[in-house]
Amino acid sequence: MQPNYLFIYKKDRPVLIKTISGIVFLLAIYRLMNSPVSSIVMGLGSIGLFAYQTGIEINFADKKYRTVSILGPQIFGSWEDLPELDYISLFKTNITFTSTSLSTASISRTDSFIQVNLITDRKKKIKVFEGKDFDEALLKAKKFSKIWSLISGMPPYDLQNGIPKSLHNKYGKGMK
Repeated sequence: MQPNYLFIYKKDRPVLIKTISGIVFLLAIYRLMNSPVSSIVMGLGSIGLFAYQTGIEINFADKKYRTVSILGPQIFGSWEDLPELDYISLFKTNITFTSTSLSTASISRTDSFIQVNLITDRKKKIKVFEGKDFDEALLKAKKFSKIWSLISGMPPYDLQNGIPKSLHNKYGKGMK
């Protein structure tokens, strides 16, 4: 996290997208001698597909966020006001990826992910991190909790016990 509370999360592209983009690029190089125009179009399309990412950018100092589309070094997205936050959620979810072919045969794959979300006072969910490593997700949630407490004046939460740290002295660590 930078000192001005700027956070950028770039969602990783699926392996299938990377593979298809690489295959199309290699095919474009192979076809370069026979059809230069179509191979240049295919090559540029595969590079664009490989360079495209999505994510979120949060500026806690200005209390703004934006969902971004990233194409190479360029970041596109419009800033919105960050609503009042109610809490930070950390949970495990299963996401199913389904691919359907022209013959209507389909392949499904389910993966488990850990998500960190900022939940607003109107129960809107802003996904700020998604990954497979629980420790990394817990670290991100703790960082968001610390930054949120600095900005809002709320005490940072103890994510293991689920209570504000300011209540530890009053009620003890065993309170839930």
